[in-house]
Amino acid sequence: MPNLDYHDDNITVEWINGIKYMSPSPHPNHGVVYKKIFTRIANYLEGKSCELFPDKTDLCLANPESPVNIADLKKPLVPDLFVVCDNKFELVGNSIVAIPDFVCEIVSPSSVKMDNIIKKRTIYS
Repeated sequence: MPNLDYHDDNITVEWINGIKYMSPSPHPNHGVVYKKIFTRIANYLEGKSCELFPDKTDLCLANPESPVNIADLKKPLVPDLFVVCDNKFELVGNSIVAIPDFVCEIVSPSSVKMDNIIKKRTIYS
């Protein structure tokens, strides 16, 4: 089992292009929107061979069929939710190693720059 650094549960830590980003817990309105989106996607995926992962789940973008780079496990993304189909993921430590089929970021005033600029242009494009 790899030796991983873990962080405080009240702070989200993500690594993007080698830069560490930290953000506080979201506004309660974020949770209301999240719950609605999560529920609809979960209902849609019922009976399908897809797994819906909730917020606070570390995601390492990598092919799970390739050897896992331990350095990548220490630099996870933490999307609001993501979906991986056909069991194309691996659980390594506290991280999901996968290339998701779907990623959802809930944009709020405090996360516009992170979600619409940094992540969209450098990770999800």
